[in-house]
Amino acid sequence: MSAPLLRTRGLTVDYRVGRGRLRAVDHVDLDLHQGETLAVIGESGSGKSTIASALLRLVPVAAGSVEFDGLDWASLRGAALRRERHRMQFVPQDAGSSLDPRWRVRESVAEPLAVAGTSARQARDRAAAMLDRVGLEGPLQERFPHQLSGGQRQRVAIARALISKPRLVICDEAVSALDVSLQAEIVNLLVELRAERDLTYVFITHDIALLPYVADRVAVLYLGQVVESGPARDVLVDPQHPYTQGLLSSLPGAHPGGGAERPVRGEIPDPANPPTGCRFHPRCPVAVDGCPQVEPAVVPVSPAHSAACHLLEPRSATADPAVPLPSSLLRKARS
Repeated sequence: MSAPLLRTRGLTVDYRVGRGRLRAVDHVDLDLHQGETLAVIGESGSGKSTIASALLRLVPVAAGSVEFDGLDWASLRGAALRRERHRMQFVPQDAGSSLDPRWRVRESVAEPLAVAGTSARQARDRAAAMLDRVGLEGPLQERFPHQLSGGQRQRVAIARALISKPRLVICDEAVSALDVSLQAEIVNLLVELRAERDLTYVFITHDIALLPYVADRVAVLYLGQVVESGPARDVLVDPQHPYTQGLLSSLPGAHPGGGAERPVRGEIPDPANPPTGCRFHPRCPVAVDGCPQVEPAVVPVSPAHSAACHLLEPRSATADPAVPLPSSLLRKARS
């Protein structure tokens, strides 16, 4: 397999809080290949948006590495970073707040091209064509943001992100502010554009129900750490970490008997003062004696699927991935 388009190793982001420090992202490893969609999931406060900000170079990286398309992305500065920024773009949760209310939406979409030195006429024509492609034609392009619906503004944000022909697009809760019917429209549009333009996505969401439709790979984040990662089908069909299992249990119809078998209970702890050992142990229904003392290692449960839990045992590369040894241990603990 070719080298990943995006690779992070030990990615760490700290924020200053008063005289102390809050570690929002803690030694995160991610791999994403060209044309794939990596979904980053977890509750609010888990560090998902901070990962997006770190990748986009909007917040400083405290430690670790970020490689993007063969470049040491975290070390780029000044003119070198400005030259490369167009290759990694962003679709925000609230498109309305990201668009200048004084500009017509065609002008907002054309702006990145104007900044890059494209002639005004070319920028205008390309912006019009891109807006057409995302479903905003004719008079809609001459409206101001407040004259558009939420779904239309989100289409403008997608057009603006794609106008500079990026290789990687980071979608940070890009459909969470929309109603269900509009969510489906925008998700379908993103999937179509990925196929047309060979795009690669980091899709940040708390809505697990979207994963079967958008994700090739999944990284489950809890208090700044990846607790499980792997192909989307493996994580959804055979979740290994109790946190992942709890998130999936919260989905309607997740269990034949109806209701949620074991949802995640309680509130996420204060990131400025995370629990010792396994960070999930205060909320974990299957915690054992060593969980509060020792941080669990990341254990491979199949060649491409791994999780960090004391109840997991490594599987050999030749082991049948359908044998749910860790899940059986968890079932025993539940009983």
